[in-house]
Amino acid sequence: MTRRSWLTTLSALAAVPGLLLTAMRRPEDKLPWRTVKVRGQDALREWERLRAAGSGYPIVVGDREEVERLAEMLTFDDRTPQQILAVAATCRFPDDLAAEQAREAAAWRSRIAEHPEQRPTVHIVDADGNSRLQTAEEREAEDRAEAAGPSLGEWPQDAAGNPPLTLARDVLTGKWRDEVYIVVLPITDPTEAPAYLKYGAWNACPAPEVHVAALRRWRDAFGFEAVSMGPDVLEGRVARRPADRDAALALAREQAVYCPDVIDQGAETLSNLGAILMAGDWWFFWWD
Repeated sequence: MTRRSWLTTLSALAAVPGLLLTAMRRPEDKLPWRTVKVRGQDALREWERLRAAGSGYPIVVGDREEVERLAEMLTFDDRTPQQILAVAATCRFPDDLAAEQAREAAAWRSRIAEHPEQRPTVHIVDADGNSRLQTAEEREAEDRAEAAGPSLGEWPQDAAGNPPLTLARDVLTGKWRDEVYIVVLPITDPTEAPAYLKYGAWNACPAPEVHVAALRRWRDAFGFEAVSMGPDVLEGRVARRPADRDAALALAREQAVYCPDVIDQGAETLSNLGAILMAGDWWFFWWD
């Protein structure tokens, strides 16, 4: 950016009251709580230090851009954290979320049956890069698979657990990020974090109260604690892994309801996900 274009940008921002000040604020100042900046490789160690200090509950929230996105998300929900927590107390997870998803899927199928022209066109690309339209038979098979839910699959012979705190690394290169931010929320119960961050309620990402209900269920069953909550990623670790395959598969089914992409764009089958959950202490969720 040249000096002239920089001055032009500042002038444009200054024309809108408050906008220049907001744009120039440091990431540490964009969230309404204490926010700490660290190097990516130091993020987990600093999180543990802040957790032990007992002056609030820390959540790793990502880099500068992700802090800005989270700050924007705070404006999407007018409820107070206490109001969200009150709703969370009435949530039956995962049953309520599964029922909501079933209703939405049924409404979608009904609408497409009545207006087939509204169904999105799907192009299939083969290994050579050739593209073709999805056939009617392929659409029907896809519909049947979606209605049936995630595939069980075969239990894998080898499985590795999820890596720790991927939000501290660049998603493309895997290298540590130069700077990562940790927000310290004014809570002692980690399950309340989604209510304060007003986390979710977009696309397939559940509403904040559903996140709270899920975290409470998994805290009680597995000692799960959220460690990071970026705009589209939630990570945490457990004190107790699933005891056996049956418990792991039951947990995998719950996680597939909570975050379908852990199957659709990750483990591919319930058995693969169950094996991952038995192999490591870290859980990873990502919503597209």
